[in-house]
Amino acid sequence: MSILLDGDVIDVRDSTVVGSIFRLTPEDEGLRLHVPAGPVERLLPALFGAIEALTAGERTIRIGARL
Repeated sequence: MSILLDGDVIDVRDSTVVGSIFRLTPEDEGLRLHVPAGPVERLLPALFGAIEALTAGERTIRIGARL
């Protein structure tokens, strides 16, 4: 898996070069991670990769969901 964090975009690609693009936007005192549509089987590993990229600098994160 490769993960590229570039500004407000996180590009996560698996070994078959299938990619998922996550976007960040400011919200209140933090950032909102926008998850693309797609099959859960593909998105979950990519989501974990995106979260890992965001927390690599030992930041504190709060995870919540809005439907």
